[in-house]
Amino acid sequence: MKIVSPAVYYCRAYLIMEQSMKKNLYKKYWIIAFIAVVVLASYIYIRGDLKTKESLEYDFGVVLTKAHEKDSVISYYRKNGELVLSQHIPLAWLGISYGSFGDNSTNLYTKVDSEDGTIFELDKDTGTYKVHEAGYNAMTVFADADYVYYANNSSEEATIYKYNPDTKEERKLKILGGLVTSVYAYKDNVYAACFFDEQGTEGESYIYIIDKDNFEVKRRELDQTTRSIRRVIGMSDKVYFANNMEYEQDEYRGVLTIYDIDNDVFEDHYLEYGNLYEMFAYNEEIIITHVDMHSGGRHITFFNPYSNESRVIKLDHMFKKAAINGQYFIVSDLQRIYVYRLKEFELVSSINIDNDQHYMTTIFSRQ
Repeated sequence: MKIVSPAVYYCRAYLIMEQSMKKNLYKKYWIIAFIAVVVLASYIYIRGDLKTKESLEYDFGVVLTKAHEKDSVISYYRKNGELVLSQHIPLAWLGISYGSFGDNSTNLYTKVDSEDGTIFELDKDTGTYKVHEAGYNAMTVFADADYVYYANNSSEEATIYKYNPDTKEERKLKILGGLVTSVYAYKDNVYAACFFDEQGTEGESYIYIIDKDNFEVKRRELDQTTRSIRRVIGMSDKVYFANNMEYEQDEYRGVLTIYDIDNDVFEDHYLEYGNLYEMFAYNEEIIITHVDMHSGGRHITFFNPYSNESRVIKLDHMFKKAAINGQYFIVSDLQRIYVYRLKEFELVSSINIDNDQHYMTTIFSRQ
């Protein structure tokens, strides 16, 4: 949908008013009408949730943002590379955190820097958005069908929130001395990965298991390693934690931590490559990307959670961000977007990004 500057409406309204005033007809009423047009046009231009109400036909979207300028862009694409719409969002820091977005079937949620609030909500069907007054400095965000879960951090404690975006009701749980890098709700629990211990000693990692209903800690698992868990995914009766910074003797190791819900047991499974980052459910496998936060990566692991076997694909190019859309896998090196058909893992399209010094914070699927 094309966004028209309010200046166009101003000029049109003024010309009409001027012509009528020359005829000395209804001067007072035209002045009132002119003011009303100015106010309405400005409101429509400023408020993103009124920019479009029509359903968008696209396959995936890309979020681009700047840290210290109210200048973000959400671009919507088809799998063949066609650009459907580029939508300007006058907000800063859109998703700049640990890269986590709360993404359910209808909405996308993330951190944003705004005087109106700090949780950004995008309607994936229409492209309309709003900002919730909740959760200052929400560094990690997750969403299911009913709630948005997020955490903010300070040097002494972290607070984990459970927020209903419809009723605005909020519950919170404080934990001592933690940098929460991931929050994930699955079945009866909420899982929070915390990188420091209670005294702030670097090099220890906790996984908190929180009861989803009463929002109290059920268990805290301590692992004496230098881990940073960036993504969590649940499948069947197990929960999987991707360790991004697990290393030994200055070499990164591919550690996938697996929690068996029924038996209340944690175990580590070692993959061929380290820097585990994003995870996606695909048929009966888990797709795991291996990405260094600074340089990116080339490897993608297809992990079978039933046999613990895996296969690895190495791409011809680097990438940092990824998403899945049905039978298609989308990755980007922040300069180009690559769309692969998963069955054969063959390249379908390659799209150049005109990012205008923006930073890409995520790729999200329409589904």
